[in-house]
Amino acid sequence: HQFHIAFSSLVTGACIFAGQPFHCAVSKFSADTVEPWTPWTRSPHCDGCVKGTVLPFDHCKRRPDVVDVGALVDYPRRHCGQNPITIQECFDDPEFLQRARVFVFRGSRDNVYQA
Repeated sequence: HQFHIAFSSLVTGACIFAGQPFHCAVSKFSADTVEPWTPWTRSPHCDGCVKGTVLPFDHCKRRPDVVDVGALVDYPRRHCGQNPITIQECFDDPEFLQRARVFVFRGSRDNVYQA
């Protein structure tokens, strides 16, 4: 999925199994909880966390109620410049995603998701 977002001018679709939105795993949302960083932390990077804290592993899958989808959709523009993308060697323009076909699946017995 990350390749699909970054190179959307080259990829016209994606099939994602047990995935989560692009950049979600490292994005702190206003209702998120954090935990102390340890040498065993599985997601050591966090955008928006106080130094020394990280997000719980798979927080986007386990707590979809806290995810700010609007912030995720706009991440490529915020990171690479605004309409059009102005930073070269960055993401392709999100406009290419409008024509993409995306299929997302999860296992019916996947206990990571709180369905």
